[in-house]
Amino acid sequence: MLRDVSFHVVGVSHHTAGIELRERFAFSPAEVSAWLQGQAAAGSTALLLSTCNRCEIYWTGDLDLEAWFRDYSRSRGVSIGEALLRLDGEEAVRHLFTVTAGLDSQILGETEVLGQVRRAYDAARAAGTTNRVIDSIMSAALVAGRRVRRETMLGRHPASVSSAAVDVGASISGSLADSRALVLGAGEVAEGVLKALHQRTGGTALVNRRPQPAAALASAWGAVHGTWDEVDALLAAADLVFVATSAAKPVLTASRLAEAVDSRGRELAVFDLAVPRNVEPSARTLPGIRLFDLDDLQRLRCPVEGFASPRSTTPAAFWIRSSNGSTRPCGPARPHPVLPSCTAWPRAWPMRRPTWPWLSSASWTSGSSESCGKWRNGWCGECSTR
Repeated sequence: MLRDVSFHVVGVSHHTAGIELRERFAFSPAEVSAWLQGQAAAGSTALLLSTCNRCEIYWTGDLDLEAWFRDYSRSRGVSIGEALLRLDGEEAVRHLFTVTAGLDSQILGETEVLGQVRRAYDAARAAGTTNRVIDSIMSAALVAGRRVRRETMLGRHPASVSSAAVDVGASISGSLADSRALVLGAGEVAEGVLKALHQRTGGTALVNRRPQPAAALASAWGAVHGTWDEVDALLAAADLVFVATSAAKPVLTASRLAEAVDSRGRELAVFDLAVPRNVEPSARTLPGIRLFDLDDLQRLRCPVEGFASPRSTTPAAFWIRSSNGSTRPCGPARPHPVLPSCTAWPRAWPMRRPTWPWLSSASWTSGSSESCGKWRNGWCGECSTR
């Protein structure tokens, strides 16, 4: 049974902690790599998922990483209290499926998390901190996440933090065609903003401390590439500012924004899409500045009543193969329901606990003999391609 599987998760997320707390648990790629190396040296099987929405550790075996997480929070000067989430066995598997499908995100159905989970899994595999159980569960979660996006309404109307911010910006400005936008950063979120703004604004400028990737990104999406020395002038001319850099400290201070709006007769909307935050929080009190962070976007975008915690009603990710009937970790799926609109989900989700016959414990220990014969490294080459 799934509930007997040694699979665990511990961490914090937007359900239990505001951005002020979550940013204290933000790991850089280098820090994730160092943590995985430490786990490999200790003989642990674990992976670390650090995103804007959450910081979670998934692991198998007898070693309890909750104690490590609590010690780490104290080293960061954080009293974690009831913000800590701990799930075991079936509940931990259910949680991972929900996260990977984008149903546990601040922006419901957002697309970035699937890639974030995949990269966390790839990093753990590269570090040698996975085993057959983790491989099977992660592979199945990634397959289900792709199917949710490919075969439900979520895939027809994909959402992201970037698109949500641009939508809110459009509602504030009234017309993007008459607005000028400034984007700081050159990562995945910044590119998503550029994509959402493409051919919709009166002009878009992109600035990043590394000019070469920024220039290429700006050229790809019809934006103007600026330098960091030009930020103050660009701020003064902009109507919308989107900030999504990898900086560990604010790149826009309150005093800098105050100078930008001092001589203008209109408001400046600033969207801080980073964790840790890239805009000094005190800028929220400045006249002429409207500052939005990720928690603000969650409140403004499609708040689905009843979807308040990872323990809530069974999400659509578990519909995908609950009627499969196969005892193999791969094989054709039977027809499944199409998702209703997001506002109808709470009453439409089944109130029963889902079953995963295709994820039985037996299949994890004998996948190569019960699958279609192309099972390798936790993936089925026939039906679970990357």
